[in-house]
Amino acid sequence: AEKISLKREHGAAILEIHQGKSYQFDSEHRLRQSVSFENNKVPLSRPRSREQSAIFFRTLSELAKQSTTASWIEFLWRCQQPIAIITLSIVAMSVGSYLRCRRKATMVRLQAGSLGVGYYLSLFFIYNKAYGMQNIWLVVLMYAAVNVGVIIISIFMRRQSLTAAN
Repeated sequence: AEKISLKREHGAAILEIHQGKSYQFDSEHRLRQSVSFENNKVPLSRPRSREQSAIFFRTLSELAKQSTTASWIEFLWRCQQPIAIITLSIVAMSVGSYLRCRRKATMVRLQAGSLGVGYYLSLFFIYNKAYGMQNIWLVVLMYAAVNVGVIIISIFMRRQSLTAAN
């Protein structure tokens, strides 16, 4: 390109390329196509609008008043954090009996630690994938499934440890 300029049209940034040439290569690095152009305009998209980035700084009551999907996802994520503490407390009471912690401390730490890390990785996975989902109730269902699943796994681990001790 001979000249590249950045302009603003209708509130959007546009990259304008003058007297340029574009090349396309195949998988074996051979020239497949060459295109010359006089003037090419490429719109530059913004990563997030100001309204979307402002969602992270709003209170729960402000998020609940909005009806956008992004605000509901952020609302669910913030409500999920206290639920995660309650869930991990239930898991700790279920997995960590006093005698088992004294006799097999390393095993209890390993099991509880891997369960806790797996639980939080699952929550982060749901939070990252939630923006691509069509229905907010699927996000609620996934959070509920992970919470119940972790509690069931901890109860199963406690029963296995009780049968192994006997």
